Amino acid sequence: MIHATLRRLSITTKSTEKVAILRAVSNDAFVKDIIKTALDPFTTFGSLPSQSKAPDPDPWLDEKFAQDAPEFYGLLDRLKTRAVTGNNAKKAIGAMMKKPHIAPILWRVLKKDLRCGVSHSTVEKVWPGLVPRFSCALAKDDADAITFPSIAEPKADGLRMLGIKKAGVVSLYTRNGKPLNIPHIEDALRSLQSIDNVVFDGEGLASNFEASVSLARGSKKDKSDLQYMIFDCLDLSEFEAGEGEYSARTRRAWLDDALKYEIKDTPSARKALSVLPWEEVHNHDELDTWMATCLKVGWEGLIVKDPDEPYSFGRNRSWIKMKETQTYDCEIVGAFEGTGKYRGMLGGFYILHEGHECKVGSGFSDVQRQKFWDADMVGTIIEVKAQGTGRHGALRFPRFTGRIRDDK
Repeated sequence: MIHATLRRLSITTKSTEKVAILRAVSNDAFVKDIIKTALDPFTTFGSLPSQSKAPDPDPWLDEKFAQDAPEFYGLLDRLKTRAVTGNNAKKAIGAMMKKPHIAPILWRVLKKDLRCGVSHSTVEKVWPGLVPRFSCALAKDDADAITFPSIAEPKADGLRMLGIKKAGVVSLYTRNGKPLNIPHIEDALRSLQSIDNVVFDGEGLASNFEASVSLARGSKKDKSDLQYMIFDCLDLSEFEAGEGEYSARTRRAWLDDALKYEIKDTPSARKALSVLPWEEVHNHDELDTWMATCLKVGWEGLIVKDPDEPYSFGRNRSWIKMKETQTYDCEIVGAFEGTGKYRGMLGGFYILHEGHECKVGSGFSDVQRQKFWDADMVGTIIEVKAQGTGRHGALRFPRFTGRIRDDK
């Protein structure tokens, strides 16, 4: 039934219909287990299929898949316990992916992506508590909420990465719980012999953001230049419970004392791992000075943390981000309609900056969205703020400032 279920789920775009499809098979233990295994962020396998595209499920293959289920689960168990790793894991996965009745399911489980629009919230409506939620601390953009003293850390322009070390087994994730396969960083964390049952929080860094993402998520690229810069940590039990215990000051002390020296004393970890520097600031002058220093040497900005707050999950004011932004005057070359509550109104503009077209869809009030949608805005110059430009020249994260440059 798993092929047929995935096929039906992929056809509809309506969440209510997806829930109905899952409820119809809610007593099928096999389907339930496949969905749990695929979506559980804490069940990892250490290796991924080389195929970039998911094979399509075929309901006609369900009977054959059920017959070979022991072989399928046998491979998953060996991967999950790391009984098979490296090239041996790739060969075993490659051999299994040649079987058309197993390949569509194996790809989705190993990639942690069902490819049918089913998320944690969808599953929760059918099987409450079946799949644990993956969460981490996220910073708010609210500089007015900063209090002193504060811990101020450079903000890196990399890929957010969480490393979980549990009973010696290391797994890497994006901030959304998607698994990453970066062997040299996994090996480096594994080599820290005196540190276990810990969650590391940091950034995967290459030369720039695009390069960091490309290296981290690419399956065939040499990732050895990617470094894991760690800026926080917490006990595994805290992470699994979704509730931090120790203050930011205590966590930083552990990073500076225990982790930094462990890395220094472990040759195999030195190239791949480092601990992010920080400063304690006591007023706005000290904060501005540290910000200027970080920007001068190439950091993206600052993350400012309340030193007395435990690790918090989700977006809140215990972490506040500060970034340098610039304003740009851009010509509107087109518009697109909004969706949801903004249907029949402006979704955003296509804008041109130095020959590079990009979209800006934030910064508009509801009144402006209706007004601009009803008007012909093509050719108008508007002001946007953005975090510079990307590798290909397009503005990064542009946002409308509210100003129409009638003087230009």
